[in-house]
Amino acid sequence: MESTVLTTISRRANLLTLVSSDKCPPVLKRAWDNLHPRLNSPVLDPSSAGCSRERRKTSNTKPVLDGLDTDIESSLRSYMYEHVQLSPCDISILNTKRIVKHRHYIVNDAQYMPSYASLAHSLAYIRESLTDSKLVPVEIREIFEHNRIQDGKVVVESFAAIHRFRKRNMERKDDPFQIFPDFRAALYHREPQDTVEVIHVNQIHCHANQRPWDNETVVMRAIDRVGHHYPFYCSSALT
Repeated sequence: MESTVLTTISRRANLLTLVSSDKCPPVLKRAWDNLHPRLNSPVLDPSSAGCSRERRKTSNTKPVLDGLDTDIESSLRSYMYEHVQLSPCDISILNTKRIVKHRHYIVNDAQYMPSYASLAHSLAYIRESLTDSKLVPVEIREIFEHNRIQDGKVVVESFAAIHRFRKRNMERKDDPFQIFPDFRAALYHREPQDTVEVIHVNQIHCHANQRPWDNETVVMRAIDRVGHHYPFYCSSALT
C-alpha cells in the first residue's frame, strides 16, 4: 500500500511539472486547464503548516543584491577554500558580503526556490559532489550568484545554501519502506538540520516529494522531472 500511494503522489508531481512547462504538448495543457479547477489540489501539496521553522514571505521574483546571513557567508568561504584554487591575493579580496540572491532558479529544466519563497520548490535531492551519484534530501534556504576574481579574471558562479534532512533510524517493523529498496522512499525527521552548507547549484539533481508520516517524521522520495517523462507524453500526443 505504501509503495502504491507514494508512486501515485510522485506521478502527480511529475504531471504538475509537465503541464506548467513550456515543453508540455498543447493538447495536454488544454485538457489540464479544463480539469484542474474541479480538483481539490491544495490539500495534496506540502505546506509550512505545523513546521516550527520561521519562514518569510515574499512576492518579489527578481534577483536582488543583498548580504548573506553570517552562517551562510562562513559556509561559502569554507567552500571556496576547499574547492577553489585561489591565490593569496585573490583570497584577500574575496567578497562574500554582497551577492545576488535569486528567488527562483532553473536547473535541468526544473524550477527551484528558497524556502522563504516556496517551501514546495525548495525541497530537493542533491548530489554529494559534482561527480558523485549519491543523492540526499535537503531544503534550499538561499540560491545566490557570487562574483570573484581568480587569476585576474572575473568568475561568476551560482550556489545554494542548504539544510540536510536527517534519516530516521527505525526498526524494520516500523519502517515499511525498508522492504521496498527499489522504490527509493525513506523516512526522515520532519525538520531539516540547523547546520547550513553551501553547494554548487549544479549539484541539485531533482525535486523531492515529501509527505507527513507522523508528528516527527516525513516520507521523502526523489522526483525525476519533465526531461524523463516528456518523450512519452509527446509521442502519445502525436499518435
